[in-house]
Amino acid sequence: MSKTVLRLDANAPLTTGKLPENVLEGNPLPSEQISYKSPDGKVTTGIWACEPGIFTGENYPVDEIITIIEGKLGLVDLDDGTEQIFEKGDVIVIAKGANTKWIVYEKIKKFYMVVG
Repeated sequence: MSKTVLRLDANAPLTTGKLPENVLEGNPLPSEQISYKSPDGKVTTGIWACEPGIFTGENYPVDEIITIIEGKLGLVDLDDGTEQIFEKGDVIVIAKGANTKWIVYEKIKKFYMVVG
């Protein structure tokens, strides 16, 4: 595999993680595959999936770019109360420090890149 060009595989096997501490409703069990981590540890890419549920992401610890592969996700901006809905093909940028509530309406799977 090239160290400079990497194809992310939406069908790659994922490892089940643990529930977030900030669950508000449901059972949003995540799973993930980290595809790349930069040598300095500041950039990580991979695939992440999550079962339906609601949890908060206050004071988001990284800048993140997301592409939704499947499912339906609502992101509520906790600072102004607005919600945006994202589905397959949508691209999202979440800024470091954002205060969000994640509403996973349908199991989601996303490609992501975080910088932090």
